[in-house]
Amino acid sequence: MSKKLPPIPPVPAKVAAAINRTTQLAINEAISKKLYNCAPTTVPGSRRIFQELDILGLRVFFHLCDVGFNHNWAGRMACNVRMWASSDVPAGFKLVEVRFPHNFSYPSGIGIFEDKNGNLVDYKGQKPIPDHELARSSISIAVSGHLEDIRMVFQQLIEEGVIAPVSRKSTTDETSYAYDVVKDAE
Repeated sequence: MSKKLPPIPPVPAKVAAAINRTTQLAINEAISKKLYNCAPTTVPGSRRIFQELDILGLRVFFHLCDVGFNHNWAGRMACNVRMWASSDVPAGFKLVEVRFPHNFSYPSGIGIFEDKNGNLVDYKGQKPIPDHELARSSISIAVSGHLEDIRMVFQQLIEEGVIAPVSRKSTTDETSYAYDVVKDAE
């Protein structure tokens, strides 16, 4: 069992890329080609700053692309996972996964939660719809697993000295961030 790690603070794209084991160029291309439409906005001359759920969305996007998904579908699914992760969770529930039926009968996915007893439930607290009732199998994105993994990678990058704390900026032109890449990953 892993230790509970704290959420990742706001970081620039280069740190988000390191956490996702990709490049800043790959992130920028996915955003500029409108494949990943839920990236944080920015203005010319300032850095794009990613919150933890933005990093989660990128993680899902790149994972789906790596396993052969069409990049447009991967972007839509990743943004829907990010939307589910940022939405209000019913009291006593924890979002653990988002399921996407292959027939896309639920194009935004189906949120699956864990209740206080450890049971998987839908947002109404009922047993989730089984795949056979959805008419096909579904793709499940493990939200809690991905969050735990990106937090572990973030901690590992700190321990390896790849990323380090920086002085927080508080200007009106640039959102503050707490970490930046200080050396290339080996």
